[in-house]
Amino acid sequence: MHWHQMLCAALNNNLNTGGASNQFIDELIAANGSLNPWQSHRYLNLVVQFGGLAFQLKSKSINPTQKFITIDIREEKVHFQNFPGPNATAMWSPLLLKINAVKRIYNQKTLASIRRRFYWDNFDLLYFVGYACYNYFIFPYLLTKPYCHLKDVTDIIFNGSNVLRFHVKFDSTFPTHCSEQYFYIDSDGKLIRHDYDPVFFMPWAKACHLCLDHIDVFGIKMPSHRKALPRTSSNSYFHWPVMVWINVHSASFSHQPLSVSDSDLPGS
Repeated sequence: MHWHQMLCAALNNNLNTGGASNQFIDELIAANGSLNPWQSHRYLNLVVQFGGLAFQLKSKSINPTQKFITIDIREEKVHFQNFPGPNATAMWSPLLLKINAVKRIYNQKTLASIRRRFYWDNFDLLYFVGYACYNYFIFPYLLTKPYCHLKDVTDIIFNGSNVLRFHVKFDSTFPTHCSEQYFYIDSDGKLIRHDYDPVFFMPWAKACHLCLDHIDVFGIKMPSHRKALPRTSSNSYFHWPVMVWINVHSASFSHQPLSVSDSDLPGS
């Protein structure tokens, strides 16, 4: 079934995936580009800038320098350079963090403590940004992971166009914003919106994460600009304040992890 046919089927039948979830994930990945870049490479490398009110509310200011990020596609690991500060290096994994030479055992429950509702140190910031980057940037390949479960696919109207909304449930062991999330896919297979409740940022928070200005990365349609906005109970959203914004300046796949000297990352 081609992507546009699947869209029509969803529109006509209010499709529920049931046992066909793998087919829908395969169709989504094909519409977004191809499975090949994800399977034939080990690393996704990005040069980004990010910021927003969410970090200020945790008493953290994000340095405006560009950050170099290397995501291990096969394992849950994200490496940073120029983060959490200029010239710093850092590593995120679900159970261990590292900033320069300092390591700390860490998990989702650590981030959920009462103190962290009001203030984040650099390790708290690293855990939040690390798991968010892993979740955001390897989509839609993320859906092939064993801890992701496609519950259903429905049609909705978003900004005047028919789109498919993928309802995904994540296992509690996987670091992510919340267990149930929604991904909005347009007729070209591009991710244009992502709804979630960032409970580790604030238990009551609801986010509408808009994905804009897609670029081609080895055939993959990747958003180059993202912004997370407050979501209302009616599933609409406010245009202000921007809780988190992310700009992707460049992205590439590789077989080996790259260093700053291999990239276009400028100095501070």
